[in-house]
Amino acid sequence: MTTRTNPESIRAFCILIATSLATSLALADGTETLGDPVGLDVSEGTGFAAAGVGLSLGQPADIPLSIPPGASLVQAILYWEGNSPTPLDVPATDTIQVNGSDVTGSFIGGGIGTQTGATQFLTYRADITSLGAVVPGDNLVSVSGLDFGQNNGAGILAVIDEGGETATLLLKDGSDRAFFNSPAPMDTTVPQLFAFDGAGVARTGTLYLFFSDVAGQQSGDTPLRPTRIAVWLGNDLGGEPTFVVDNALASNDGEEWDTVVIPVDIPAGETLLQIQALSEGEGGTPASFSWITAGLRVPPPPGGGEGCTPGYWKQEQHFGSWTAPYTPDTLFADVFEDAFPGMSLLDVAGQGGGGLIALGRHTVAALLNGASGGVDYDLSAAEVIDAFNAAYPGSRNDYNRLKNRFEGFNEQGCPLGRNPGDDNDAENGDDERGSARSSQPQNDTTETADSAAVTATQVSGNTAVQSAASGTSASGGGGSTGLGFLTLLAGLAGLRRSAGVRLNSMNS
Repeated sequence: MTTRTNPESIRAFCILIATSLATSLALADGTETLGDPVGLDVSEGTGFAAAGVGLSLGQPADIPLSIPPGASLVQAILYWEGNSPTPLDVPATDTIQVNGSDVTGSFIGGGIGTQTGATQFLTYRADITSLGAVVPGDNLVSVSGLDFGQNNGAGILAVIDEGGETATLLLKDGSDRAFFNSPAPMDTTVPQLFAFDGAGVARTGTLYLFFSDVAGQQSGDTPLRPTRIAVWLGNDLGGEPTFVVDNALASNDGEEWDTVVIPVDIPAGETLLQIQALSEGEGGTPASFSWITAGLRVPPPPGGGEGCTPGYWKQEQHFGSWTAPYTPDTLFADVFEDAFPGMSLLDVAGQGGGGLIALGRHTVAALLNGASGGVDYDLSAAEVIDAFNAAYPGSRNDYNRLKNRFEGFNEQGCPLGRNPGDDNDAENGDDERGSARSSQPQNDTTETADSAAVTATQVSGNTAVQSAASGTSASGGGGSTGLGFLTLLAGLAGLRRSAGVRLNSMNS
């Protein structure tokens, strides 16, 4: 028996390796880039909640963090940041008071001055879960006791559990300064790449971001200081972003702190998201800021995890598992675009070959899986039909991409009844290498495996942005080779500023 490898798994594996390589480029303390939290394990949960408060105009002040009704607190992570003239007595700044209790944090980034070298920006983090300062419901967490030259602010990122399946919760933190007129590397930030498992349906993810040292319009006469937050889906790391959020930073939590929450539409099958904060834009002198956190919540797919291969569905002893209105004699053209004139669903499922033929084979299996009440499939029959009709007519790459997606779902494991002596679906029932096993004409016998290639998906429509300002907070709820890989690594190597990832093209 031959063991088949899920193409989605290959792609995810390559992405995770590449992400690790990119992370290794960062300094351990997170200075001038964000990175995986050093010395902190992020707990499992169904979502994040985030809120912060600016402290530059005085302390104590309250962080207004709300844990949704019915949810429990799993973990509470506190961040704070400030700046002082050099030389700086660092130990004097690593302690903050939370509801009157001293909390000592870990230094996670900073210490690099402005272009004059006269100021040090320092960022700290502490897990305050055991302190009991955050409980389910509405919280006003008092923070005070900072002793920077300027106390910019503090924020809490909480992991919550609302019941049900856990979500994918990813976190990068540190300190990354940006001001467009500063010398490199402080003129811009390092893009942050998140990799996660794909799903057969579109989902809405959520980004949770902390920024400090952003002069805001709340202070009265301060003019607009433009900023941009660029988000990419896919691996076109240096290309046009999927969408851009303008001017989300304006000390919305009070001088000088911003909590920004951005919902992101994640298309079906997507496994990559990249984000970068930029000191640029129109309407005034671009803002300077410190980027402290980037958290991403990706909800679990709604069900799924099962699928039967074309080799299962085309066997006569399994015809009883076909679900009305689909039968082996149903014409393909009666369900989909007429890619196979005169051929039935059974005819298409039994073809051997690559390209469009391979797509047709897995499309029939996906249709029957989606229609079956006995298969917990990632897609409905209607979604399978829509996906095929969107890809056909199209290019060979279009066909291979959709085939790989359907194939991954079809090979997750078949829960339907089997008969003794059934052929193994992957080895004998589903010809994936192009050797013909049917009498149907073969118009293409080469199948390209492009599972490691990723294509950026453009998402249209407006993207809502929420700031946890003046008594509000945000939370996420509900329920985590080849040329393509080398291309991905090359793209990741270009993440550093020296490769010119900065979006100069957006300055117009």
